[in-house]
Amino acid sequence: LLVESGADLNRETSDNKNGFSIACNIKNYSVIEFLLRQSGLNLKKISLADTSIFHDLAHIITDAEGRKVFYIICEKLKDEHELINLVDANGKTPIHHYFETWSTSCESVFSNIHSKKGQEALEEKKKRIAAGAIDTVGDGKKEK
Repeated sequence: LLVESGADLNRETSDNKNGFSIACNIKNYSVIEFLLRQSGLNLKKISLADTSIFHDLAHIITDAEGRKVFYIICEKLKDEHELINLVDANGKTPIHHYFETWSTSCESVFSNIHSKKGQEALEEKKKRIAAGAIDTVGDGKKEK
């Protein structure tokens, strides 16, 4: 109803967030998908904090639903390369936001690799690769 009444989808809060940014921060995919269907959402907008839509996507890209949104936006903005590398007011690009947002996940993966069980699994995988039991090329064929 608010959108039909002319609500500004690009209006920012005092902390430089618009509705899309907030929806990404809380992973509200129904709102994200609704906003993407609206003609008034400016995907190329650079916020007052010098962030682009790709900074917002850093919060959702690690799960399947988030990657789906990411691919939709990449298709819509395929010629807007400067947005994906835009440096914000704090000197961070979207990739920096990605690593900050998901550092806990990275730490747990790193910890698992360095645990005894993780080391054993890693060694087993190396043996299977050496024996040609695992496709390391990515073409569906096993290396010889």
